[in-house]
Amino acid sequence: MCGLATKYTPTNQIRTAKAEWALIPKFPLPGSFSKDYEAQDNELLKYPTYRTSKAIELFTGAVLNFVANNERIYKDKWGGCSDESSASHRVLGGIFNTAGFGVDYDHMDYGFDSLGRAVSRKF
Repeated sequence: MCGLATKYTPTNQIRTAKAEWALIPKFPLPGSFSKDYEAQDNELLKYPTYRTSKAIELFTGAVLNFVANNERIYKDKWGGCSDESSASHRVLGGIFNTAGFGVDYDHMDYGFDSLGRAVSRKF
């Protein structure tokens, strides 16, 4: 073998997520604002054709929609995703304005009026 040993994994050995479709509404789940995560779970039960979005679905959908339609979704709202940070906080996405698409985290054990549940249509 030529060259120096590195700590990096060869690209042909990196596992990637399976590609899939995601349909994302322009706004977080209706009725999910100002509620903690458990109450949002209960609200989601009213919409059996939806599930909590993965962060990558929400972020990719927001950017692609902007590129294709010059329209910002989640421009004044946050959406709680199914992913958790390394500190076990729920990943949030939203407030898509001229500064870009916001990424944050929250305990989601309390609710505030601009935080709802990010959802995707089930297939």
